[in-house]
Amino acid sequence: MVKKGTVLATVRQSDYQQAVDQYKGQLAQAKASAANAQEQWTRAQALYKGGAMTQPDYDSAKAAYDGSQGQVATAQAAVAQAQQALDDCQVRAPLDGQILARNIELGVLVAAGTSAFTMGETSTVKAVFGVPDTVLGSVKLGQKQAIVTESYTQPFMGLVTALAPQADSKSRTFQVEVTVPNPQELLKSGMEIGRASCRERV
Repeated sequence: MVKKGTVLATVRQSDYQQAVDQYKGQLAQAKASAANAQEQWTRAQALYKGGAMTQPDYDSAKAAYDGSQGQVATAQAAVAQAQQALDDCQVRAPLDGQILARNIELGVLVAAGTSAFTMGETSTVKAVFGVPDTVLGSVKLGQKQAIVTESYTQPFMGLVTALAPQADSKSRTFQVEVTVPNPQELLKSGMEIGRASCRERV
């Protein structure tokens, strides 16, 4: 069982950290250039207003200032992108739940798109079983339904949340799904409920 936000795995971060540091250095340089361009632009405005600067020089100072602002914005975007890549080095649990499968091991090379973990949110589980067409008419969506497991004598009350539109080709029964609150985590994935099975909501 893990809590939301728990770090489940970490990719080697050195290359990503170097990229962040590199782009932060470029951002610092861009800000220094922008500060100098700001000073020149402020000076040019004063000189131009007093008639001591030509139009071409004034336009050049304005263009340098505008360009410096664009360089700062570009450098900031690069830092943000590199930082996001660094943050993505950590795989965190997206919810409170149970780790059902781990598909990676320490030290292995993992390709992009690899499924690292399978998690189940077990505060609510789903009991799935088949019923014959002779009783299908008495099963309605939203109705209360008690289930009993082979592990516990007490029934668990849930609601019918899904009905198969057609029968299974082999068993000739219609699949029924009952969603059951599981606040005490008594019901586990794969637990037998008569002939039905209990599974987590993934």
